Amino acid sequence: MKIIMALMVVVITTFSASAKVWTISNHNIEVRFDDHTALMTVTDKRCNKVWQQGISDSGLVLSKVSQSPNNIQVSVTGKTSFSAQFTLTNDSELEVSLTGNETMPMNEVKFPGAFASPKNHFMLMTDGEGLLLPVEDKEYPLGSGVMYFCGGGVAMSWTGIVDKNLSSGYMAILETPIRCCFASVETKRDGYFSACLAGIYGQVFLQILKKATFIYTRETLSIQHLKKAGIEGEHVQFAPDATFYINIHDRKKAQQFLNENKLENKNFICVIPRLRYTPYHKFNPNNNGWSAEKVKQVEETNAKYKEVDHAKLREAMIAWVRETGNKILVCPEMTYQIEIMDEVLINPLPEDIKPFVVKRGYWLPDEAASVYAEAHTVLSFECHSPIIAAANGTPFFYLRQPEDTIKGQMYYDLGFNDWIFEIDKVEGKQIAQSLREVWKDYAKAKAKLKLSMDQVEKIYEQRTSALNTLV
Repeated sequence: MKIIMALMVVVITTFSASAKVWTISNHNIEVRFDDHTALMTVTDKRCNKVWQQGISDSGLVLSKVSQSPNNIQVSVTGKTSFSAQFTLTNDSELEVSLTGNETMPMNEVKFPGAFASPKNHFMLMTDGEGLLLPVEDKEYPLGSGVMYFCGGGVAMSWTGIVDKNLSSGYMAILETPIRCCFASVETKRDGYFSACLAGIYGQVFLQILKKATFIYTRETLSIQHLKKAGIEGEHVQFAPDATFYINIHDRKKAQQFLNENKLENKNFICVIPRLRYTPYHKFNPNNNGWSAEKVKQVEETNAKYKEVDHAKLREAMIAWVRETGNKILVCPEMTYQIEIMDEVLINPLPEDIKPFVVKRGYWLPDEAASVYAEAHTVLSFECHSPIIAAANGTPFFYLRQPEDTIKGQMYYDLGFNDWIFEIDKVEGKQIAQSLREVWKDYAKAKAKLKLSMDQVEKIYEQRTSALNTLV
């Protein structure tokens, strides 16, 4: 077995020679924590699969363990002292919470330890995009070692492990106000799944692609780039972004938010802002590795277009409120958008529109998915919020900025031509009119969405079935 992933990796010096195994369980999951080894075992009773933490090293000391019906509490001392709580929820999710004194120095804390993964399993690696890599992979050049949440590696807050048949595994999600990371170790790779290739960078990457058993790209332009590099064949196929298959929800948290803000089912729209370039230099170390010239280009481009772009979306927002009398939820896909939503979407609105606008702080995809399922339509400059909406049966508009890579091609590939707007080539009144057409014949819009989602389903059935013979 290879240790391939950790939600921050550690082993702990134990506090007692009298060992005890602490257990919490329900009808789906059993969690066992050994206070002698400070390692955890998680058993999924539904598929009889056992996930066992491996061994690493650290200077932390386990000082106390206690238990209540559904959680285990652990106290740790060392360079950084903290308490950890392992909670098994009613939804059979294992939540790990770390708590420390807010005044203490913040050192690197690696906790809990990595879980070993058997052969014939894949890691979902969200290295800015989404890649399904064999756990034995050694050659993937861009993401070995630490993968960060919100920049510096991972651009998404989750990763996961799944078996060869895509039938069992687990997902790990980071939910934290501070920088946190996953750590990984990779071995030999066999294929790319839902990657996006705007170009083939370097001979190492080219040779990896040439040896791949399969290459599935999330849009068809990447296939053209591969062909130019001499890579083509039946093993190169289009498979839409894996986000189309998102199936996580937090309905309780979503419903509480909707109730508090009087957002009624299918009587509100969601709008998501975006700058032309994500300003990674503002929240990643060392200006994200960008030169002063690159930072200048990013900031000047963002400043030039932020009002021009968002004024077009505001026209649709104004039409929605004045003609339907319903509300608008302004929400983010990335954290920085919380800081710009007032400036670009809310403050410039006419005074009669502002009382109908609700703001949402940062959230995780499970809550976003649950809210989008209740929304009438989602209008977004970001690429993935519309996909989450579509996966939950909600019509969407994708307002595409030319700087946002080639990934938007997948919308054309799936027949969403009427719902993708090239922002430099469209006027605000056109977006408003298209939204008007959706609310005036919502049944037609829902039928259109279903047609394309059925196509996604068919493509994924074909691609995943092929994996059984390819790997």
